[in-house]
Amino acid sequence: MPLNHPVVVRAIEISKKRVGQAVPGDLCEISLQLPPAVDPSYMKPGNVLCDPRYPIHQVREFRAQIVVFEVKTPITRGQPVIVFSFSSKVPGRISKLEAIVNPKSGETIKANPK
Repeated sequence: MPLNHPVVVRAIEISKKRVGQAVPGDLCEISLQLPPAVDPSYMKPGNVLCDPRYPIHQVREFRAQIVVFEVKTPITRGQPVIVFSFSSKVPGRISKLEAIVNPKSGETIKANPK
């Protein structure tokens, strides 16, 4: 259901081989039969397909573990960010920092940093 329109999946290919299904994380090409109401130009890489019985809901907030390699400016609550998901990007804002974690051991260095 891309763009909230039911479509028919005609074929799925992974590495140029036709397969019967794809699972999360698979990089695949999908051939769709679009209904007349859908302009093909709205279909873009990164759009999400889902079963209409189990729709994927949009969220306004989510929890994420962020790995930072070079800290040029401190990461603080309220800081604006760009959230990338596949080929889409949307503006966001950090609402809370829960912990600073040692990347090697996974142990909490500081809880609730400012």
